[in-house]
Amino acid sequence: MKSINDSHHNGIHKIASNVFVEFSQFALQYNAVNLGQGFPSFKTPEFLKKAAIEAINADFNQYSRPGGHPMLVQAISNLYSPLFHRDLNPMTEIVTFNGAQGGITAILSTLLNRGDKLAIFEPYFDSYVSISTMLGLETVGIPFETAVPFDQLKTSGEFYVDLKKLDRILAQENVKALVLNTPHNPLGKVFTRKELEEIVCVLEKYPEILIISDEVYEFMCYDGRKHERIATISNMFDRTISLFSAGKTFSCTGWRVGYAIAPHHLAQTLIKAQSLITFCVATPLEVAVAKAIDQARDLQYFDKQAKQLQSKRDRLYQALKVSGWHPIFPEGGYFICCNIIKHKMFQKYKDTKIAKSMPKKQYPDYQFALELCKTHKLTTIPLSGFYTNAVSLTETGMIRLAFCKDEATLDAAMNIICQME
Repeated sequence: MKSINDSHHNGIHKIASNVFVEFSQFALQYNAVNLGQGFPSFKTPEFLKKAAIEAINADFNQYSRPGGHPMLVQAISNLYSPLFHRDLNPMTEIVTFNGAQGGITAILSTLLNRGDKLAIFEPYFDSYVSISTMLGLETVGIPFETAVPFDQLKTSGEFYVDLKKLDRILAQENVKALVLNTPHNPLGKVFTRKELEEIVCVLEKYPEILIISDEVYEFMCYDGRKHERIATISNMFDRTISLFSAGKTFSCTGWRVGYAIAPHHLAQTLIKAQSLITFCVATPLEVAVAKAIDQARDLQYFDKQAKQLQSKRDRLYQALKVSGWHPIFPEGGYFICCNIIKHKMFQKYKDTKIAKSMPKKQYPDYQFALELCKTHKLTTIPLSGFYTNAVSLTETGMIRLAFCKDEATLDAAMNIICQME
């Protein structure tokens, strides 16, 4: 006789253990400095916190509309209309979610059907695959290519999409949707306009494919790089959902305020879905984010934040480089990836042969990261958790470190890095 667990929610049982949950627990268990999970440990901006307090005191405490509070969607329209080169209708082309991850769940559960295929460039943000598995979707990985061996990579810009491979996979796999993430998590790659235009040239052959453009790190492009938006190219707006995160933009990830910009026919479907999932996002937080967006431009907040994070990136990168961790210089985002195959501590794991059926906890990078946390009190994330399978894994010795941390945390981490042989 089948138990309840056997007969219901089969998708959830197929999901592998969450590497972020595991290493967050390790960080607590071993009292380690945590550069694992990508949340800021520095303070949320005072003007945002003040706006939230004011919103609560002004009694913005009841249900909002499912598509987003009118103040927030108007603020989003004001900010993004110039960036999208079109007048965005705040009530019909914008929808808010309980975090960008809530947005991913709503998008995939509403616009795709069980058995449909979702194409993702890998390595990838793991929630794409976990949510797809829960919903009964199939993910198709498209690994990034490099012109040089991994141990010779210098910057995240050296990763590129093989357009012929992309074309072949889209044609053969009957893909229903494609996820594009820029700036990229975990690599830190910022797609150039030219790269996006080349991808669009391929996508124009497949007009039925939905594009999900994950742009939560949009304001975190460094060294003068410009964030480019695939929805602004050719006729892509009509088939693209562009996803954003107030939590990332304003360093308030616990607020769970995300939003998307999409054409009317897609946005209205998502608004209907949101009304059935959580109905709305927390009203006072939406109002606070609306006020913060309006104030951010006057305060030059976006530029200041990018400069602050760039400085943190540079400090951590330099420490990793001089200590022989072979960091790959990121162009944007929160993270630095390191190729640690030549690291002394990795040598005991380097000859491990990865089999298709092998649990990822036995992978070399996982074992390295676990020892690093347990013995040296530094938490990172093994990159093998960002690939669909062992065949796609381009390098067995890669870890990810988050630099979106306060100065004391970065100092403690760099001290550990520099003291290791």
